[in-house]
Amino acid sequence: MQMNFSAIEGHVRGLMGPHRATWFKVMCLLPLMVCLLWGMHASPKGSTVVTFNQDVINRQFVAQLSQYNLSDEMIRAKTDAFKKALDGALRDYAAKHHALVMNEKNVIAGARDATDAILQLIADHMRTSS
Repeated sequence: MQMNFSAIEGHVRGLMGPHRATWFKVMCLLPLMVCLLWGMHASPKGSTVVTFNQDVINRQFVAQLSQYNLSDEMIRAKTDAFKKALDGALRDYAAKHHALVMNEKNVIAGARDATDAILQLIADHMRTSS
């Protein structure tokens, strides 16, 4: 027995209508908001939400990398080290400050920016890993 879903699909398309982009944004942001709220609820009292600017961090890394004439292999190695340092810095910051650290693109408002502190932690991680 084959089921016909065309009536349901038509109904869903009718609901979305010309506002597909809005529905798409809502459906993308909804899980992020749920995660944020769950994180705030599940985290210990006194926890805070902070943001970091991934673009600023990436631009800083690329600017530093471009100062050297490196082979493709060295660039890959430095990029892998950077990814590990970024992950370690985010985890360290979250643990030390009892904070939920989120990319600023995923937060609408109300969180303190910790980009500078995280950049310093990345530098520390990069120094100790080399």
